[in-house]
Amino acid sequence: MTYSAISTPKLFFTNREHNKLIHQYTDHRLK
Repeated sequence: MTYSAISTPKLFFTNREHNKLIHQYTDHRLK
């Protein structure tokens, strides 16, 4: 339980960063 509470925000942050990279890459490809 405690481990999940600690790791979840990190996963969420990593996910957002990853999505940002994907969007940047896609935008670059479209241009």
